Amino acid sequence: MNKKADLVFIPTPGVRHLGAGQAPRPPPPMHLHHDKTHFLNTHKNSIRAVVGNAAADVEAELIEALPKLEIAVSFSVGLDKVDLGKCKEKGIRVTNTPDVLTDDVADLAIGLTLAVLRRLCESDRYLRSGKWKRGDYKLTTKRAEIHRIGLNAMRVTSECNSGN
Repeated sequence: MNKKADLVFIPTPGVRHLGAGQAPRPPPPMHLHHDKTHFLNTHKNSIRAVVGNAAADVEAELIEALPKLEIAVSFSVGLDKVDLGKCKEKGIRVTNTPDVLTDDVADLAIGLTLAVLRRLCESDRYLRSGKWKRGDYKLTTKRAEIHRIGLNAMRVTSECNSGN
């Protein structure tokens, strides 16, 4: 029995999707088809949702090719590659996951900044190589400025000022 697709996963270039979260079977996920046009023509009347990340294009051409499309889902923060105007025109809902990882990104940015400013990786190699026996290792103190103020940069600034 050949069931029609309700959902299409748009692949991330260079990433192979495996296991849970793949498009329903049958039919195979779009990224397993060599001919995207053939896949869309075959299943266009049953596809109600497209799912991808910030690298997945949900452009006007794709939206026009899917007359039953109801929702475009991005499981990342960005919507740069989603034609929001065309979605609005067609009444297609658009979702993404803003602010889900902002705290974690800020924490990692602070940690990596400190690692660079204090030369932690370099000093770890110095210690492990046994060079510490021959003399001191000079640590540094630096001041950092944040120039680009986006959501993550604002969170980094907030974390730095709060002392968390």
